[in-house]
Amino acid sequence: ELAPGPPHADARAYFEAVPRFWGLDPSGTYPDPLVDLKAGRRAALDAYGKHVAVRPGGRTSA
Repeated sequence: ELAPGPPHADARAYFEAVPRFWGLDPSGTYPDPLVDLKAGRRAALDAYGKHVAVRPGGRTSA
């Protein structure tokens, strides 16, 4: 789905450039998200928390 208003020429060029088997269509609707925004944010923050977890000796990775 293109943005409202007249599309820029580059936007249409993208749809012409991608492989046809992708099935993309500029008149198609934007797909539903695969991950809920709130759940995705929580997962990212949890992963980040593990990444910067306290190391032995009390130091954090930075």
